[in-house]
Amino acid sequence: MAPRQLTDRQQETKRQTLKKKGMELAIARGLRNLTIDEIVRAAGMAKGTFYLHFASKEEFLFALLEDLHERLLRQVEGMVLEQGFSASRDALRNFILELFGLPEFSFFIKHHEELSELFEGSLGDRVRSLEEYEVSVYDKILRQAGADTNKVDSTVVLECIHMIFIGAGGAGLAADRNSSRAVGVLVDGLVAYVSGGFDPPEA
Repeated sequence: MAPRQLTDRQQETKRQTLKKKGMELAIARGLRNLTIDEIVRAAGMAKGTFYLHFASKEEFLFALLEDLHERLLRQVEGMVLEQGFSASRDALRNFILELFGLPEFSFFIKHHEELSELFEGSLGDRVRSLEEYEVSVYDKILRQAGADTNKVDSTVVLECIHMIFIGAGGAGLAADRNSSRAVGVLVDGLVAYVSGGFDPPEA
């Protein structure tokens, strides 16, 4: 008897289970200690199932990164478009600062350099596409929220966010009390820059 073919939904469920278990292991064990064997064991699947969904460990990790970006961008978009930028300023500031305490976010920040080297080869084009996608989402959010994009550049917003997260997060500064205050100042600067793209409220 031929093996039963899984439906698209069942295949997607397996893919999501692999990513969920893999992310949990990555957070617990770190990048270097994460193996495909451990991922499939935790997911209760055969190793061949992993390769039906991901060509390599690098592609798997990149899929996790894409998921995280998509989820966080949706949250930012929801905040700004539902509340308006002015009303959501404090919420956005707190959201950015709270990301430092998010385990999966901290994993990617901590291993940024190693992951960049892993991705640069066969996945280099996808990394650049992800960055372009981020810029397009920031640009859409700014335009839909009514910002003057001649005054606030979505590419600058992206670069500022990367500098804050990679610089402060990678160095572990957000965990230090004095340094965390400095990170707050940097985030305030980013929010102020974005605010400059909006007309002040009428008196």
